[in-house]
Amino acid sequence: MEARSLMLELASALSALRGVREQVELEEDLVEPQMTEQAPWHYEALGEVGVRPMTPVKPPPIVALDSSSRGIETAYAYLVISTASIVSVRLGVLLDYPPLWFKYPIDVETACPFIAVKAEGYEGDMPAYVATRNPAGYRYDLAYSRSVMHDELRYSLENFMLSEAIARVLDAWPGIYHRLVIVDGPLYAVPRLALREEAPAYYREGLLALIEGRVRAVRLMASKGSIVLGVVKRLDESFTLARVHEVVSTCARMGMHVHGELSDLTVLDLLLHECLRRGLLKTPLEAVIVGPFKAKPPKVPGLDLEPKVVAYVVVPKHPYTLRGYEVFRVEALESQYRIFGDTLFSWVIGDAVLNASGLPLSLKLADARCRVWSRMLFLWIARSLEESGIPLSYDSRVEVERELRGERL
Repeated sequence: MEARSLMLELASALSALRGVREQVELEEDLVEPQMTEQAPWHYEALGEVGVRPMTPVKPPPIVALDSSSRGIETAYAYLVISTASIVSVRLGVLLDYPPLWFKYPIDVETACPFIAVKAEGYEGDMPAYVATRNPAGYRYDLAYSRSVMHDELRYSLENFMLSEAIARVLDAWPGIYHRLVIVDGPLYAVPRLALREEAPAYYREGLLALIEGRVRAVRLMASKGSIVLGVVKRLDESFTLARVHEVVSTCARMGMHVHGELSDLTVLDLLLHECLRRGLLKTPLEAVIVGPFKAKPPKVPGLDLEPKVVAYVVVPKHPYTLRGYEVFRVEALESQYRIFGDTLFSWVIGDAVLNASGLPLSLKLADARCRVWSRMLFLWIARSLEESGIPLSYDSRVEVERELRGERL
């Protein structure tokens, strides 16, 4: 279906919501459950904890996947819009989803919802690309957490892109060996919410379905001879290192008190500056890693998760100061780390350092592309809704105006 017709079809379907939704929306949970709150993994240091230089190595062809989501509130429903992009520095843009008007090197035959809608009392049919139920089949009603909707839609779209689109990429270029597939975020996430017995069943079952889908997708990539890595950039939201015995002991020997409330970003910053002060970190500064660590997964009902091996990568922007460095975590399957060892981290560092991009260039390109497409789709749908006589909320109208003025990208 042509993109313009798709938007008008959606607006027409939503117009049927008039008068159905209550005028006052139900309050969401006081403590809103979020997928970003991860269940704890048990970390064990694979060797002595310290800051170790790592030589950048030109990586084999990388296929990077990233996704983005936006929300629109109307008088009758709340919409989540998600986009994803698959990009390779060497091979170019492989696919956007939903597809733009370009001719891509690959195509997907099956469709995956990229819009989710929650509304009260609506029992009509929506187009196939619109989800009105979560991955476990529970309807998105007014009490459903918006943040979980965002995470569910984005995560399910990433699973689809891994198992359908990237699988086609790997089949299309069978002669490219040691191909890297890099996903923005954890290799597979295990939200605390999915493991809490007191949590509503619609949250637990929906999230467990997503975890199972990601495990299948990662195993599919590995079965095709590809290396799957996760790159986590938001270390201020991760609180793992301060709970690792070897890290706490190392920091204590250096005179630093590390406790469980410190984020990974804080612990790394303290460790880096202390190592620089003691001369353990030599100048001119180069890319270093902290780790690696073996990460044992929490117990997930019905799933056998493979342990991960993770390392924290620091890429300085200046040869003699730590001001403005880039830091991220690289996650690999333990089975693949046993084969390739620290070369996995050298490849990711090479994609960042040899391209002078700070972060892995392939992932930065995928991130930028899906954000721009998300912005375009957000404005397009917002305009289509208003043209169909569906008023936007004040906050959504303000966001549209800001986007049109270029204040947010």
